Amino acid sequence: AEISRVGFGHGRLLGLVPLFDLDGEANLPASYSAGLLALSAVALWLIASWRKQVGAPYVLHLRFLSLLLVFMAFDEAGQIHELLTEPVRSALGLGGVLYYAWVVVYGAIVAGLALVFLPLMRHVAGTTRRLLLAAIALYVGGALGFELAGGGVADAGDRGTWSYAALITVE
Repeated sequence: AEISRVGFGHGRLLGLVPLFDLDGEANLPASYSAGLLALSAVALWLIASWRKQVGAPYVLHLRFLSLLLVFMAFDEAGQIHELLTEPVRSALGLGGVLYYAWVVVYGAIVAGLALVFLPLMRHVAGTTRRLLLAAIALYVGGALGFELAGGGVADAGDRGTWSYAALITVE
């Protein structure tokens, strides 16, 4: 999709570009991502149910995290975070890397959730904890970190460039 749009100037290509656009919403990549989040929520709910049966701790933390993943799936599919961009940008006068201003709200939520889940993270054993922290860093880094970088490029008016296409592809 990006090669067609940026390289050849074909932004539609019989409807295939919007369907596969990694920067788009309500398309195949967004649906795939939402599906993975939903499946993760189901798996985590099942893990929490098993932990409850065996009397293990942190069942409520895992159930809450499962519900959070359900919200994230709906957010990805329904573009909820995008609804925050314009009001937050206008209210706070943001631009540059904060051009996509939803990152301010979601970044604060992520920081709060990190505190909530700190006891659970301390409970998780060595290798699993390292893998979990790596997964969190990868996801948050992609969702927030690359969105910040993309915001700087977009605010400079360079959305249709190879640099922006590279950022959204890596994200």
